[in-house]
Amino acid sequence: MRETSQPNLSLDMKVFFDGTASSKQCQNYICDRLKVDYVLHVDGERTDEALRKRDKEKELCDFLLYVFTPKMTYFDMIFESVDDSNKRPKKTIFCFISDDEDASFTAHQNKSLVATGKMIQRNGGQWFEKIDEAINFLNKQA
Repeated sequence: MRETSQPNLSLDMKVFFDGTASSKQCQNYICDRLKVDYVLHVDGERTDEALRKRDKEKELCDFLLYVFTPKMTYFDMIFESVDDSNKRPKKTIFCFISDDEDASFTAHQNKSLVATGKMIQRNGGQWFEKIDEAINFLNKQA
């Protein structure tokens, strides 16, 4: 995980941001527009200690932003986002980007992600169909 604080960020609110480790362009796009402090999860070590640290960070953050892109290389985040929408519905935000540079989700994958978004929404979480909508929502919360 990489914690960042940049000038002009609201430090009153912190977002746990996960899902774009495989897409630096998407990651940069989001991070450059967020006006709140964030913890950027970079997929890596899955030891018990690393997972405990991750869970602690998630508890300390005001929101959990899950962004899925076609460049994803791991999919456990899908289960985590649904689990968080059950455990922390007011904090969970879900979004996916269908096209990322030269990669795209298939029609079947898009359908599955829409179903996941609807499930997260039914659980009390937020589902945004466009990343800019999720960014605007977070910036307005600060």
